[in-house]
Amino acid sequence: MKEPTKKVSPSGRQVLAGRTLVGLTQAQLAALAGVARSTVEALESESREPSELTLVAIQVALESAGVVFANDGAESVSLKSPLSGRPPGVVLH
Repeated sequence: MKEPTKKVSPSGRQVLAGRTLVGLTQAQLAALAGVARSTVEALESESREPSELTLVAIQVALESAGVVFANDGAESVSLKSPLSGRPPGVVLH
């Protein structure tokens, strides 16, 4: 399995925001991460705590699709930019 860019342990809200930014459905993200769609749904709704392995798989799948996670206290996500700078992301409060 590919390693994440940095260990973030994304929250359900970050996963939902990142998935939305790149235009993936829960089923598409689940397929990319090799997990069940219900796992993605449970993570996003924060109704169940996923395993560390599941979080890493979902983080890697979203990063491969262009999502950048920040564990900066604001739970922000953004898209990778092909240019030198990163565009503003989504900050979840």
